Amino acid sequence: DENDSEQQKHDRLGDRVVECVKRSPNLTIRPAALAQELGISIDDASAELCGLLAAVGGGESGAYFKFEEIITSSDTSHDDTNKTYPSLSSSPNSVTMVFTFPTNFERKCKAYRVKGEIKDTILNIMFLLFKIARALISFGLILSIAVISVAAVIALLVATIAYATGQGGNRQGGNHRHLLGIGTR
Repeated sequence: DENDSEQQKHDRLGDRVVECVKRSPNLTIRPAALAQELGISIDDASAELCGLLAAVGGGESGAYFKFEEIITSSDTSHDDTNKTYPSLSSSPNSVTMVFTFPTNFERKCKAYRVKGEIKDTILNIMFLLFKIARALISFGLILSIAVISVAAVIALLVATIAYATGQGGNRQGGNHRHLLGIGTR
């Protein structure tokens, strides 16, 4: 139950990440912008974007990222294409990752999620079947031990009765002498 709740929280965050990427210009987004929009840390935003990149896949027409130098000085003479983003380092310039996604990234992301859900379902079914098989085997072993024990008790009881009535082999004074005595009279 706790894993399901964590998975649902992650899915909702994943949906919010997809929405942010859809709203970003040219489907290009930086972790700092995503972190600011979702209210999460830059590290978490980077992890979410890397996860989305893995889900969508790279390649010639896939998603990719590049490193871009960001300007952190207070100089405002830059045009609008060089936006200033806060830096975690104390150096005048810093490097950040810039993620770019293809136009069909949402479909690829949903397909990846469905494949993951199918895989999880199959693994859960296999684990359940393993538990059932283990229970049946355990029950079978217990049942076979019980049957063998009952058979052993019956065999001991039969042997004891046979020995007590004198039909259990060469007993002195048993039926063998009686038969000899009948033939001599």
